Amino acid sequence: PCIGERYSVLSGGNPRDDFRFIRHWVETPTGETQDFVHYSKGGEFALYYHDVHLQLQWKDDGRELKVQAADYRQSLGWSPDWRALMMNYEHYFSPGITWPRRTSRLSFRFLPKGCVFGDKSPVIQPIDGNLDSLRSLIGYLNTPSFTETLNLMVGSSELAQSFEVGIVKSCPLPQGDPERQALLAGEIYMRLYRRDSINEGSHAFLSCCAPIGIRDSLTNSHRDLQTFHFREERELLEKQSELDRIGATALNFQVLNSQLSHQDFDELS
Repeated sequence: PCIGERYSVLSGGNPRDDFRFIRHWVETPTGETQDFVHYSKGGEFALYYHDVHLQLQWKDDGRELKVQAADYRQSLGWSPDWRALMMNYEHYFSPGITWPRRTSRLSFRFLPKGCVFGDKSPVIQPIDGNLDSLRSLIGYLNTPSFTETLNLMVGSSELAQSFEVGIVKSCPLPQGDPERQALLAGEIYMRLYRRDSINEGSHAFLSCCAPIGIRDSLTNSHRDLQTFHFREERELLEKQSELDRIGATALNFQVLNSQLSHQDFDELS
């Protein structure tokens, strides 16, 4: 089977005026009113986990955004159907897997519940509603074997390639080892989320020493935090290597080098 037979692979909307509608989450007010919602707009290389740091103006269920979209279409002589610009509106706010559509380094990560996704951040959602299957799927998508398969279908020599929804949905979906892939992918995600707890600009932030707790001095805290990161990197690389082997076996490929490296984890931390 191919991915599109079991999953909906969807393009998102385009606000067309980022300055007007998009803010960093620290700029938006907090409270019970839902004037802003999380907004996924592609972003940098990040496997499995990426903090959704942007917010989209959504007061009155996005009324201003919908009016702007309708007016824009009418100005071109088209119908005022705002859904044509806010594509797959009915799939907004549901969890899934996303990736930066145009990038030089492909990376798939989980999209949490409660997000609007843009056209530069397509989404994969299960057709049957089985969200648990997303863990095994992302464990397959983030392997070199899948990346090489996708690169063959893209067939571009440009530095930044466009990984469109139509290409992703037509890629093969081998059986593999779903239970093991789901377990490993879930563990990688949780470890990366825990690492992000020292990032003050992240929703996951707890403290500068969150993963290890506060020590009796800054020197000891820094030393233990470095030791923790080194240990985490080693375990993450081991888990990804196992996922790579499962993916390569499922596609009858030779095992390729892991996409993850110590440098990648330094960028994520």
